[in-house]
Amino acid sequence: MKKAQFDEAIGVYGRLLSLDPKFTKAWNNLGVIYKIQGNLEVAEAKFKQALKLDSGLVPALSNLGNIYKLKGDYKKSVSFYRKAIKIDPGFADAYNNLGVLYQAQEKLKTAFKYYLEAIKIAPKFSDPYYNLSELLRGMGKVNEAEAMLKKAKKFDVEDKRG
Repeated sequence: MKKAQFDEAIGVYGRLLSLDPKFTKAWNNLGVIYKIQGNLEVAEAKFKQALKLDSGLVPALSNLGNIYKLKGDYKKSVSFYRKAIKIDPGFADAYNNLGVLYQAQEKLKTAFKYYLEAIKIAPKFSDPYYNLSELLRGMGKVNEAEAMLKKAKKFDVEDKRG
C-alpha cells in the first residue's frame, strides 16, 4: 500500500470510530496500519484500546505480541501469544508467531514445534511453511526446506485465486 492509501484507511477507521467508539476490529485494524508504517507506539495504543473494550479479541492479543517482539520484549510477546491461544486454540497465527519468536532466539526445536502446530491447524496457511523452510535451510536440510517452500508457494497461489 502507498502512504495515501494508508492515510485514507486511517481516515475511514477514524470516521467509523466516531460513529461507534466501541468497534474493536476498527481499533485493531488501525493498530495494524500503524505497525506497518513503523509507528509502534501508536500501534500499541490502538491494540490496547481494542483489548480494553474486548479483552478476548484474539487478533489484537496476537498483534500486541508482535509489537512486543519488535521491541525486543520477548517475555511479554510470548504472554500475549499464549493468551490468544488460550482463548482460541485454533488461531494458527499465534503458533506461527511463537515459532518466529523462538527461531529468533535460536530455540530451533521449539520453533519447529510451533510451526508444525500452525500447519496442523491451518494446512493452507503459507507463513509457517515459509518459516519452516528458512529454519530447515539453516539446519542444512535443503531438500526438506525446498519441499516446505514449494508448499508455501502453492498455498500463496491458491490464496490469491480466492
